Amino acid sequence: MSGIDNLFQEETLLSNIKIAAYFILLYEHFEDVVISTVKEFYAHDCVLNGQLFLSIDDAYIQCLEKRIENGEKPCTHLKHSLVSAMRERKIYKKEILGSKKNEDAKALRGSLKWLQEHYVISEEENELIFSIRKRRNTLVHELLKEIGNGLDEQDIQMIVKLLKLQQRINAWRVKQIDMPIMEIKLPKEVKPDDVMGGDDAVLESMFRILFCGEGPQFKEALEKESAKLLFKQQRYRIGQKSHLFSAKSERPATQILTRYRQRIRGRQICRPRNFIFLSREATAGTPPAR
Repeated sequence: MSGIDNLFQEETLLSNIKIAAYFILLYEHFEDVVISTVKEFYAHDCVLNGQLFLSIDDAYIQCLEKRIENGEKPCTHLKHSLVSAMRERKIYKKEILGSKKNEDAKALRGSLKWLQEHYVISEEENELIFSIRKRRNTLVHELLKEIGNGLDEQDIQMIVKLLKLQQRINAWRVKQIDMPIMEIKLPKEVKPDDVMGGDDAVLESMFRILFCGEGPQFKEALEKESAKLLFKQQRYRIGQKSHLFSAKSERPATQILTRYRQRIRGRQICRPRNFIFLSREATAGTPPAR
């Protein structure tokens, strides 16, 4: 198809923009997942001034330094926290970031290397991620040109591969970090490797809506859940006991919306792990290639 068709035929233009937008959205989220997953093996959660930090975050260390400088009490505790945070930060920099100044690029490269060394991803998958990153950079900086050239099946395949990799990393993260610390026990029918994160469920749902033609099913599910919520709120107002979203639906789209809302309403004031205890069958499996 010609560049003029790609730019001025509505159906083709919308298709290319959808692919480009989702590609960039997914990649940016994937990079955050990779970096934060590795960071949590080198740090712990800290609350300071009502904010939640990782102990190796620059913002947390700067906040501690400022409070110590202002003479806030208990000063000894603050100094101990600062020393501990600086020690953890030094180890993270040495093992993940290295000595180069560009910490953002080094954080991704170092984190992927760490995941490869711990057998979460393979060397081939590591190389694939950087080829996807290169494509993402082209889309971000030359988007108009790429829309004119047209996005194709290869871009969709990259999206599918990246989505699968992210789901695997998140499942591994839950298994290695959350389950031991929070003493989580999965239902018998769910395997640890099949745990899907809340964000993964949302991103997969978006994929299915945008590229698999499942928009009407999700719309119908959303309308049904909204109707259930309104009905149950009315029951609650007249004093009858009601548990929101307790009913299970056979529709995969409804299941995703229900579990996601349960997670949003039920999460505690702490760093949320955002995972959903569903087998992949409950969310219609891995998104198919287009």
